[in-house]
Amino acid sequence: MHFQRRLSGKPLAELCHRLAISAESGIDIRRTWEREAANATGGLKATFRLVRQGVEQGDTLTESLSKANEVFPRLFLKMVEVGEKTGCLPEVLHRLSAHYQHQHEMGASLRASLAWPCLQLLMAVGVIGLILVVFASLGTTRINGEPLDLLGFGVGGWAAVTLYVQILIGC
Repeated sequence: MHFQRRLSGKPLAELCHRLAISAESGIDIRRTWEREAANATGGLKATFRLVRQGVEQGDTLTESLSKANEVFPRLFLKMVEVGEKTGCLPEVLHRLSAHYQHQHEMGASLRASLAWPCLQLLMAVGVIGLILVVFASLGTTRINGEPLDLLGFGVGGWAAVTLYVQILIGC
C-alpha cells in the first residue's frame, strides 16, 4: 500500500457527513463503503477498499477502519466505536462531521488571520533593507564624516547592509 497520510479536515468532515446520511437512510454499510471505494481517488481508494473488504467479511465498522493503517484519527475511530455500540452511529457521525468541519474552518481562519501580519513583517524587513542599501550607495555620512549608523550597532554604509543580511540569515 502507498504511503497515506492521516485523513483530516474537510475531506474527513465530508466523509462523516456522507456516512451519516447513508446510515440514517438505512443504506447497508457494505453498499456505502462500496460506493466510497469506487468514488475515492489516490491513496484513499486502496484504504476505502480495505475498509469495504472488512465490512463485507463481517467485521464491524470499527474493526475495518482500524485496519486502515492509521489513516483515520483516533477520535474518529473511538467515536465510531461508541456509535456502533450504542446504536447511535448516524448521530455520532453527524457530530463528527460538524466537529471536523469546524476544525477545518478554524484552521482556515487562523491562516487568514496570520497572512496580513506575515506580509507586513516581510514588507518591513524589505523596506529596512532597501533604506540601508540606498543610504550605503549614497555614501551618507554624519557632519563629522563618520558613516551614518542606522542600525545602532556602530557600523554604517555597506558594513551595515552586510550586518543586516547576516542578522536576517541568523533569524
